[in-house]
Amino acid sequence: EVCAIRHVHRFSKYRGYLDTFRFDGPFEDVEQCFDVVASDACMGAHRHIDNVRRDLHKALLTFRLCKSGACSSGAWGSGAFGGSVAHGFLKQLLAAAHNSTTLHYSAMENDRNTLVTSLLAECAGKTVGKVAQSLFFYSNLSEARAPFEDIFLKHMRGEISDESIC
Repeated sequence: EVCAIRHVHRFSKYRGYLDTFRFDGPFEDVEQCFDVVASDACMGAHRHIDNVRRDLHKALLTFRLCKSGACSSGAWGSGAFGGSVAHGFLKQLLAAAHNSTTLHYSAMENDRNTLVTSLLAECAGKTVGKVAQSLFFYSNLSEARAPFEDIFLKHMRGEISDESIC
């Protein structure tokens, strides 16, 4: 369920997704080498604790395959499967950090880039354990009262605590 394609060189930029996918000019740094990883995504119930564990373990295995120390990845399960970009990104960030892998994350759209950048800034200086605790905090809620990223950020900042789920 997890595979890696080794020592890939990128030659072109692109834009779009599915039917709108288009060539967008040559890529500047064709000498840089990446590993590309592939893994199946959950098709629903993304925030359920079992699926969070499944995806986190899958991401750990996936990034363990990145022997070059750098991996290019994207919004797993966040497109056709309707998952949260923020949720998927953080699972990958945790796995990459745990495996000491540099993550080259392709967010595709400007609003996704802004979201990923703000999450990355919030995670700077935090331990993998603290980020994981905030990720799992959302899964422990009986029902989502706000979008994932809002609850995650409040938990990371200490504005809501684990006791608030009781």
